[in-house]
Amino acid sequence: MFNTILGRIVAGFALFIVLLAAVLATTIVVTRTQRDDGLLVNVSGIQRMLTQKLSKDVLIFANMTERGRNQGLEKLREEILTTMRVFETGLFALKDGGPAPINLEMTRFRQTPPAGTDVIRAQLERVVELWRPFKEHTRKVLDSDGKDRYAVDFVIAKNVPLMNAMDRAVFLFQAEAERKIGLILKVQILAVVLGVLMTVAGIFIIRMGVTRPVRDLIDAAESMSTGNLKKEISTSGLLEIRELSASLNRMRISLVKMLDRLVKQSA
Repeated sequence: MFNTILGRIVAGFALFIVLLAAVLATTIVVTRTQRDDGLLVNVSGIQRMLTQKLSKDVLIFANMTERGRNQGLEKLREEILTTMRVFETGLFALKDGGPAPINLEMTRFRQTPPAGTDVIRAQLERVVELWRPFKEHTRKVLDSDGKDRYAVDFVIAKNVPLMNAMDRAVFLFQAEAERKIGLILKVQILAVVLGVLMTVAGIFIIRMGVTRPVRDLIDAAESMSTGNLKKEISTSGLLEIRELSASLNRMRISLVKMLDRLVKQSA
């Protein structure tokens, strides 16, 4: 079938359909994985902000107790505990998947997928390693009503490493989202290049299999019309062209035989 004009046309359209289907399938798959990218960047950004909030609130809590300012102390204590719960819940949701709080009151949650790459997961594991002693010393500050100065100093000192580790995680989430966008762009560029190559190949095939043989047939027919019946007609090209060439050759041979008979009869 591929040796026929129709077969070549069908094959060309089929290749274009396959190419379009591949581009569409790739776009759908990548787009589906992108649905949570904005959420992941948002949640990880909240986590980064919470590290600063915790350190600030712990320092305020310690200063209030040191100065004997008890008004609002219990409210601040509850805020710190809530912030800790929000941070920890969000951190493990980013790492292992699950509901992540998207407000400090923990009244709104969004389901997040597990860490999408080994690099992101390893970075979140690093955040967990920093978070556990940070959490422990924050509780010591609260339990001692701010009198455990070592715990206060520890929280202040470890705030920057924890924030930097979380900042790195945010960067990795953003980079992964950008990588997916770049992948779609590369697929589309590849599709355009393949489309151009297929078009050029199609033109070449039509030229060699149809246009040139048809031009040869036209020249042969014009030659026959002037009485030149000696030259055999070329039978190259696609099946239909070869069949037409063979028919013209049979007609040429028949004309030669008929003319020979007429010459013999007239003699």
